[in-house]
Amino acid sequence: MQRFEAIWDEAAIATHRQARVWHDDESLWGHALALDANDAEALLHLGMSREGRATRHAIASERVRLLREALGFFERGEQCAKAPQYSIDIAVVCEKLALELPTESDAWLAQARAALARGFERAEQQHILEPEWLFERAVVAYRSGEIAGSVGDFRAFVALRPDDLAARRALALALLQLGRNAEALPEVEASVRLAPQDVALRLTLARLRDVLGRRNEARDAYTECLRLADGGAQLAPTDRAEIEARLRETR
Repeated sequence: MQRFEAIWDEAAIATHRQARVWHDDESLWGHALALDANDAEALLHLGMSREGRATRHAIASERVRLLREALGFFERGEQCAKAPQYSIDIAVVCEKLALELPTESDAWLAQARAALARGFERAEQQHILEPEWLFERAVVAYRSGEIAGSVGDFRAFVALRPDDLAARRALALALLQLGRNAEALPEVEASVRLAPQDVALRLTLARLRDVLGRRNEARDAYTECLRLADGGAQLAPTDRAEIEARLRETR
């Protein structure tokens, strides 16, 4: 019954970050770096460009190579400039490398956490904070198994970006995995409002209401799942069988 893991959407997490990828001319910034090896802005742009190319590349080994190159630029930038962004960028790339290299995941996530600590220390000193930094720290904590530690940052980010579906889903799943079902319910409901055609989210809502004893509302959500599936949404046969059984049982 309590199968909620489907609401973590890796594609949504990746899409959430697309806006941070720069698409500037590498030759321009490469020339700037050739003139000044400590040009922090050039290092930032070159790192963003490599990261963006890695995100779009189909070959795993090439993604890893490009991410390592991006990491090198960001690490040099962190040494040249005091802005927190370089440390946050290091964390983002390390987290991506953790996904690409699962046998090295723990080491890369440890590097990501260390970079985030440096970045947030600089941010506090400079009295600046970008909402996306909270999201990144939450994702790294979640991937590191520190699920309870991720909740505060996910909540803070959602308070600033209430229509961000990826963050809503991630917060809901973190709460569900902690057994905090009642707290998760409004986050799942908000996610469904943001993505009303998402049958996986709708089924999560139905199951959660069921677990919480809200039978009539659960029936409504189960029924809507079938309506979406009949309209073309993908629903696994086992999920359909579960829904139909629950509807029979709760008549």
